[in-house]
Amino acid sequence: MNENQRKAEAIVGQVDWQSENHGLCHCPGEATHTSHTRLRDTTVFVDGVPTIFCWHTSCMAYRDEANRKLRRAILHDNLGRPITQSDNPVKLVIEKDPESEIIDRIKTIAESNKSRYLTHYNWDPADMFEESPVKLDDPADDYHRFLTLWQPSDLIWIGDVKDSGRHPQNFRKVGEWMGLPSPVGNYTTGAVFVPGSVSRANENVDTRVYLVVESDTLTKPQMGAVFQAMRDLFKMRMYAVVDTGGKSLHGWFENPPKKEWMEQLKAFLVPLGCDPATFKPSQPVRIPGAKRNDTAYQSFLWFCKEGK
Repeated sequence: MNENQRKAEAIVGQVDWQSENHGLCHCPGEATHTSHTRLRDTTVFVDGVPTIFCWHTSCMAYRDEANRKLRRAILHDNLGRPITQSDNPVKLVIEKDPESEIIDRIKTIAESNKSRYLTHYNWDPADMFEESPVKLDDPADDYHRFLTLWQPSDLIWIGDVKDSGRHPQNFRKVGEWMGLPSPVGNYTTGAVFVPGSVSRANENVDTRVYLVVESDTLTKPQMGAVFQAMRDLFKMRMYAVVDTGGKSLHGWFENPPKKEWMEQLKAFLVPLGCDPATFKPSQPVRIPGAKRNDTAYQSFLWFCKEGK
């Protein structure tokens, strides 16, 4: 056991070291967890900026205090003087900073810590379903459940990818869509459109309500890791996780209120393997409650109308 490992164990207790730089431990605020605590929920890293990561958010105050102690112990000598770091480590926790020059730093953080994020925040689809704030039963009900994320007067698009250009029937108010037993296509967007829209184009978007995050390269548990990192590091509210009926998951998040925050988020997510196309407000994404190729449902794995 090296010196940094000993210092970490003095703060968090016994650690199951997975390498010389990181290990599994008990969360300092485990007693405050509001859902089941799993074996791999908490990880302590002693390299770079020493950090205790925990999947849960209810323990944040206890974790923040433990992180302060951990960093003082490892990054300062016995007299409290800062120890010079030869590798000039980057900061791991992202702050919403309006300065444009932070973009390059965020990209560097994401690229250099990709493996760490995807390992620590790993979230399996079975756990998503089990931990959903709303009990999810018949996926055929997911279409109407999805519509509750909107206001009845919101004009939204539902259809297939090519149903745009001369298709006023695909642009209806949510109250009208509610009257149908199932969606008229496999796709929707996270946006509200202006009255009279016949084309799913960015210039016809009135308000972007949700940011949908997806990847064509990451596994489903890795996408779960991305969702949890967004909630923990960027403090973003998540409303739903949709299983597309194929190889990918879609995460529905609050739309960042400022353009610079959206740019920072994109700078963080794309290096992790997320698809940049869904940052376009009119980008079509899979709608829950529809059948994909008449076989598997596109369905919710996790849902919270109020966001969490």
